Amino acid sequence: GHSRRLNGLILSALLPDTKQYITYEGSLPFPACHESVTWIVLNRAVQITEAQLKALRELRIAPFRESGRMSDNFRPTQNLNNRSVRTNIYFSDKGQHCSVQPKISYFATVSGGTSTEIDIMDQSDL
Repeated sequence: GHSRRLNGLILSALLPDTKQYITYEGSLPFPACHESVTWIVLNRAVQITEAQLKALRELRIAPFRESGRMSDNFRPTQNLNNRSVRTNIYFSDKGQHCSVQPKISYFATVSGGTSTEIDIMDQSDL
């Protein structure tokens, strides 16, 4: 593959020192949306400065000015298509809870037209 140096933007400086992440096989977020991507999602949110965010938004898909920006290149959520979500997050202490622990949520519209989230607890949580 090709590499390119980005002056003033050090991606490793944006990432936390962690090896805990989730991966899944997915597709590109722009046409032709080929299913050829392994997405890596960090277990915890990262904080960046406004300047770093601006630099990320200036990144382009290709090295020429007319190419599209990498920012705002999202599309509606797609079907799972039998994809697996994998994680390398391991807790040796069975009492710890992972922030990415699955939960079931239902949304209900209450009087006044507002939506509210209703969490349904797993039997093991009771």
